[in-house]
Amino acid sequence: MASPATPSPLATPPPSDCKSCTPTPPRPTNCGPRFRRGASVSRMKWPPRLPFWRRTRRRISPDRNCWWTGAGAFEPPLLSASLEQFCELGVRRNSTATRYILRSAPCFALALYELYQSARKKLCHLFVKCSRLGACPDAWWDSPPLPGSGRPSMAAMSRRTARRLPLRRLALLGAGAAALTLVLSSCSGEKVQNAVNTTNSTRGLKVVLNQSYGPDTRNKLDVYAPQNAQGAPTILFIHGGSWQGGDKSGHAFVGESLARAGYVVGVMNYRLAPQNRYPSYVQDGAAALKWLRDHAGQFGGNPNNLFVSGHSAGGFNAVELVDNARWLAEVNVPVSSIRGVIGIAGPYSYDFRAYQTRVAFPENGNPDDIMPDRHVRPDAPPHLLLVAANDSVVAPQNALNMEAALQKARIPVQRVVLPRLNHVTIIGAVARNLTWLGGTRAEIIRFVDANRLK
Repeated sequence: MASPATPSPLATPPPSDCKSCTPTPPRPTNCGPRFRRGASVSRMKWPPRLPFWRRTRRRISPDRNCWWTGAGAFEPPLLSASLEQFCELGVRRNSTATRYILRSAPCFALALYELYQSARKKLCHLFVKCSRLGACPDAWWDSPPLPGSGRPSMAAMSRRTARRLPLRRLALLGAGAAALTLVLSSCSGEKVQNAVNTTNSTRGLKVVLNQSYGPDTRNKLDVYAPQNAQGAPTILFIHGGSWQGGDKSGHAFVGESLARAGYVVGVMNYRLAPQNRYPSYVQDGAAALKWLRDHAGQFGGNPNNLFVSGHSAGGFNAVELVDNARWLAEVNVPVSSIRGVIGIAGPYSYDFRAYQTRVAFPENGNPDDIMPDRHVRPDAPPHLLLVAANDSVVAPQNALNMEAALQKARIPVQRVVLPRLNHVTIIGAVARNLTWLGGTRAEIIRFVDANRLK
């Protein structure tokens, strides 16, 4: 075995009662076997007999004094430079396990790299505190308590509590967060919805699925509500998908997240193009809004405290069905019952004839007759237009033009540009577990609470 390297300045000497434990890279001599008693890392077969997540756990040596996190076998070579700064946790580079992971998920390494780079000190000290292999100066763990917070400093917490941290769960959560970051940044909307919904839980909510609001098979909506809601604001959410795809089931996280905030939420489907063109999907939105208004009381909602929201193509639908007086009049819904409109990265002002989305509009249609910024009703409710700073799908000029049209009609409007988000992550950030991506959920809650009936 190679002689141990010079210890990192961040690492502390191993416990005196554990002479065989060396916290220095690249392959420390750990107390006890790495995977099973008597096994050798160099002879480890991959895939192992058990799934790898079953093996990412704390290993206690025979003398039960020196133990480690067990995360070293899964370090991609790309991360080696960064992980060496993580208090020299002792990872084995270029292992068979690494090659297997890189073949099966080549982007996983990049996601981990982003995660580690963004939280280096926190993860460093968390891992080291658990494994007793070193210390990180100026880490959050040793930060003093805030004045008046009434809590002890993290350093004052008992070591017994630190040792009880669920290391396997932390590893899985970290990997899951990294994978979600990658998926939300680069994958299709459908994959994003599936990934986000895996973290979704409706426990403690009242959920009623597949309520029919019209004759078509796509005329369905799901309702999410707090268990004991009374007079709560009621939100209709319309999914995106270029008017040609998408489904309410993929946006269950929107209903769950906003219901946790105290609102009754209806997540709807609508008829899709090219079989159905404008204005069929806008009419579906109006019909769903009428159904939700008529049944709001059954879920603890207020029928006169309505909000309409949508993402991407759904944002167009939401703004169009409220701002064009024609659609609410068809279903006898008074505009006074709508307290606000929330458009999330919606295409409110563009020439659809030059894009593939033209299949969702009449063949001889004119943007001047269709785009919602061309016909804003004078009694429209307040609007919130959320824009992703890194949106490469919907140009920011759409929100600028819509804002100008609303201001011209003297309608209250707020246009908020959310940094770091793109066309996909702006809706993913509505999920409660992904609020760290951006402020979408916080902006929606702020707007609803400011404009709801008191």
